[in-house]
Amino acid sequence: MNYSSFLTFLSKLEKIIYTNNLIENLNGKIRKYANNKMPFPTDDAVLKSVLLALREAIKKWTMPIRDWSIVLNIRINLSLYLSKGSN
Repeated sequence: MNYSSFLTFLSKLEKIIYTNNLIENLNGKIRKYANNKMPFPTDDAVLKSVLLALREAIKKWTMPIRDWSIVLNIRINLSLYLSKGSN
């Protein structure tokens, strides 16, 4: 992999990371769900609240993750590159 290929890879990866707010959105849903249930009597109650928030968030996911095929290609290419380097 040469330097320009690496920079192209980084720019594609950066675009995917910064334009996809899935994690921030999910954290907000968990926080909102947890704030409505506070205080928690046990650690298990916290875990159950997080799991319920995740379940509710997953129900609403209807759109595919943007540019997921690029992520998969990057993963495959990195795996191949790293396996060649270890030989």
